Amino acid sequence: MNTPKLKNRWLIAASAVGIHISIGSVYAYSVMTNPVKDIFDVEGSVIKWAFKIAILLLGLSAALLGRWVEKVGPKISGTTAGILYGIGILGSGLAVEIESLTLFYLFYGVIGGIGLGIGYITPVSTLVKWFPDRRGLATGMAIMGFGFAALIFGPAMAKLFEIVGVSNAFYILGVIYMILILTSSRYIERPPEGYLPAGFKEGEGKIIEEDISNIIDYSKFGKFDLVYHLAAIARIQPSFENPVDTFRVNVIGTQAVAEWARHNNVKVIYAGSSSQWHDPFQSPYAMYKKLGEDVCKMYKKVFGTNIEIARFYNVYGPHEITEGKWAAVIGKWRGQVEQNYPITIVGDGEQRRDFTHVDDIVDGLIKIAFGDEKHEDAWELGTGFNYSLNEVADMFIKKFSCVKVYMTDEKGNYRETKRENNDALNRLGWRPKDVLREYIENLEKQ
Repeated sequence: MNTPKLKNRWLIAASAVGIHISIGSVYAYSVMTNPVKDIFDVEGSVIKWAFKIAILLLGLSAALLGRWVEKVGPKISGTTAGILYGIGILGSGLAVEIESLTLFYLFYGVIGGIGLGIGYITPVSTLVKWFPDRRGLATGMAIMGFGFAALIFGPAMAKLFEIVGVSNAFYILGVIYMILILTSSRYIERPPEGYLPAGFKEGEGKIIEEDISNIIDYSKFGKFDLVYHLAAIARIQPSFENPVDTFRVNVIGTQAVAEWARHNNVKVIYAGSSSQWHDPFQSPYAMYKKLGEDVCKMYKKVFGTNIEIARFYNVYGPHEITEGKWAAVIGKWRGQVEQNYPITIVGDGEQRRDFTHVDDIVDGLIKIAFGDEKHEDAWELGTGFNYSLNEVADMFIKKFSCVKVYMTDEKGNYRETKRENNDALNRLGWRPKDVLREYIENLEKQ
């Protein structure tokens, strides 16, 4: 299989800037206010309503269409933005020519505004993925394009109105914007799954290796404002093999972290588990993760320790373990496909799982950590959708033409996970995306 050539990330950045410079021209609206109001013979405040409508639709479309933009990718969403914004500007020229204020509101405010919203959100998340080593720079480049647009297009628009007239100026600008956005959208795309730039290693930093269940001197850790407690023996079957160590790590270790946080005024985000909703007596893992949550709740209530619980639902994504007893189902099947083995389904395959991408988990953890919201129980980090293992297996079969085999069900295996509590959505503004099918479709054999 020929590996497609990796695109230049700086040209990706230039394409993103091209999109934002075009749509950012909306902030040069004041340049056109006087020429347009003279055509319609109305006050300038009347003409400014088109701008207000456009900005309103920018915000609404960005909020409502964010999931769609992530699903279809920057190429399609950027193309859509270019067509809509171009039509909005071209239609504004027509509205001026026939002197229809209603059409002007429709084209510039509504159609152009939706194009603005889609175009605004299209490049940013893509750039961050291409620049994990320079996230601030990536976001800054996109926003820079949006901000500098008025500086670039303002004088040009004023000159065009003077030379060719108002309606013709709109026609020319509409064509320019459409060409610029469509051209940029043809190049921009997401990086390959798991992409890291040359020389960049995620997670570099100081590593301290300690047994958190047996720490006497906490001073060696230094001072922290925030701790993510993600350590655990994290699979069901290994917990049957060694319930003692599972208890020591998942319960005693959690108590040790909570105690340290109590004495050092540190905020802790504890990784709970969706197994909370199943019979805790099914496995040592389920019971001990529940006890870990109970320890956190006790410290929070009795000692006032700043602890929040985040329950994860079947996490998958880049860099996951692909073999051995610690591999979860998506990672395990990836590894089996890599080795041209059949994918193995434990049980009848009708178990349903709420699969949540690691990017959404990270976003949720950040929102929990840096927001002011508190939860008496736990924040549920799941998509709210679930798939049977048979359905997921069929996705792999469609992508890789592999085969599946069934194995005897294992003790402790539960039938279903699915996020039901929407507190994280409603109170944190967390927006997970159901991208499992897209994720599998974009996987490639290494």
